[in-house]
Amino acid sequence: QARVEVQQHAVHIEGNRRQVDFAFELLTKVLYLDFRSEVLQVDPHLVCEIIGKDGEQVKRFIQNRRVHIDVRSGNHSAAKSQGVVRVTGQRDAVLEVVRSMGDHLQGFA
Repeated sequence: QARVEVQQHAVHIEGNRRQVDFAFELLTKVLYLDFRSEVLQVDPHLVCEIIGKDGEQVKRFIQNRRVHIDVRSGNHSAAKSQGVVRVTGQRDAVLEVVRSMGDHLQGFA
């Protein structure tokens, strides 16, 4: 069971990874009626193209949008080595960011 503490402008969640992820998703759904989360699997060598130098590309994706982007590189020893990108936030903003990522990655495929 996750422990959730709400302060003036912050929410602190404690627990194991699964509990924290679950609590975060529930809280986000409550806060955003039009909440959406999209998980994209990308080739590990394209993860750096999503992030960009010093995070500049991610900053462009989220600029003026109410989204959160979580990027994780794939496990290179696994047979199905994939990078995972999770875009979470308001529905329209998430869909716009996912489209922008797709457009951006077209030139690298």
